[in-house]
Amino acid sequence: MAPYYSFGIELEMIVDPHKVRSPLKRALYYEKLAKSLRARGLKAQFDDCTGDYRKHAEQYDKGWWIGRDGSLGDPGHPGIPLEAVSPILTTKGRLGAANGKFLGSTARGIPYAAEVWLLRNIALGVLYFENQIQEMLPAARRNASYCQRNTKNSHWLRSKISRYRRDNWQELRTVVAQADRAQVVSIMQSDRKVLWNFENAGTSGSGTVEFRGGRGMRGPIRTKRWIAFTVAIIEMFLRLDMAGTGRFPSMPTSQALYEDIKRCARDLALRQYLPDGYRILNESPRQHDTKHDEDDDSGSSMFDVSADVYRGLEAMKNAWRRNSYNVEERQESSPFDIGPAASEVTRNVLRKIRRQ
Repeated sequence: MAPYYSFGIELEMIVDPHKVRSPLKRALYYEKLAKSLRARGLKAQFDDCTGDYRKHAEQYDKGWWIGRDGSLGDPGHPGIPLEAVSPILTTKGRLGAANGKFLGSTARGIPYAAEVWLLRNIALGVLYFENQIQEMLPAARRNASYCQRNTKNSHWLRSKISRYRRDNWQELRTVVAQADRAQVVSIMQSDRKVLWNFENAGTSGSGTVEFRGGRGMRGPIRTKRWIAFTVAIIEMFLRLDMAGTGRFPSMPTSQALYEDIKRCARDLALRQYLPDGYRILNESPRQHDTKHDEDDDSGSSMFDVSADVYRGLEAMKNAWRRNSYNVEERQESSPFDIGPAASEVTRNVLRKIRRQ
């Protein structure tokens, strides 16, 4: 196993409250979520929304931080912009038990690269395996404007990467292996809109590298998939130590590389969170992993159903809401009576699915 390192998770989302209060005070909901985490044995603090918006890095070693995020803007009523930032986590020991308590939503893994050799190895891994990593990403993340390939975004790499890929990886390794923190950043990108964002790893930043390739999520299953993927691939980069040894492995296929990532995940007790194939991870068209998709109702579902079934599901959701209750007044384990309207819609939808 590579020497351990620290990392963190940011979960950014716009949420609608179960119960909309008037006036709608965001701090109240941040506090309620923090209390909910504390009730589950996790440390958590929240933003009371007094004063101007700012990051609260001083809170990140004290547990989960629940508050605002400037990138989410000011959504329309009753939407609430919410960011949940994990405490500083570490790969020292086994991660599986802790990983079971993650929430869900857009997740971005942030390895804390305290030493420059970590940055160099992450940079070389990102560049050497760039094409395979691209194949593992969800379609919406491949070459998106906000997570461009580092080789296309970086002015320095753009004119050189083709030559390196043909026959000269050792020349690139020599450059990267001698680079300091600021030079690694300038090699890897020209602005922040990259898949692997090294900007905060510079001399004046927080020392983090941000992976932006995970899909948007609503449930814990996919959230944990991308957390596990990010931590495991960083582990793989550090084990290879291409910057230190000067040895580059034979160029693998995408699935062969994914097998190596799964082996690293197994050593970190994270293997159970990764699907067997990367085409399930990236949700390629018509791929469906029934074991792991049951809790995620995001708009990019892999279910291939006809339009009338989709309308039926929407009707079921609306009927469900008409019979909804105040979740604050019941225990989580309470039975949920969806009512006769929703029950009838459910039966109709199931009949249509069986006929397809």
